Amino acid sequence: MDLVQGSTDLSDNPSSEIRQVTVQYCPENSNPALRWIKDAADFQLLQQNPNVISPSDADNMAAAIPVDFSRHYGLLVQIGSKPTPGYSLKLNRSASSMASGQVSVTIDISQPPEDAVLAQVITYPCTLILLPKSGYSRVEVNIQDNKNTTQLETTIP
Repeated sequence: MDLVQGSTDLSDNPSSEIRQVTVQYCPENSNPALRWIKDAADFQLLQQNPNVISPSDADNMAAAIPVDFSRHYGLLVQIGSKPTPGYSLKLNRSASSMASGQVSVTIDISQPPEDAVLAQVITYPCTLILLPKSGYSRVEVNIQDNKNTTQLETTIP
């Protein structure tokens, strides 16, 4: 079982300031939320939460996600509970920016096809956005599907 779907955007554009790592298992959270991962210790605490992943998978996850916490913060973007698997999150590079002390990140949600046969199980999709540790004080995250946009804001830790 893969814990990480791929280090999306890390190798596509290594000089980019805003990057994405797609994580498959996320904390249970019914509503959209943001959670800072400031360092390796925060990341380890996230992995040790039994609601996130099983302890036996934690080492695999840490090895699979290439995060240099000396240069980056991680921002876990959660979209809340969904009734089935099949939802995916993708950093929208053209709608994301960093300027004037603010980072604006747009996450596009892809939904499963309406006629897809899927397990009826509650899932908690999320993604990990990597941001540089300096150059801004405020972060705005826009989570959008084909009908709605949810806006969340936070400041750096």
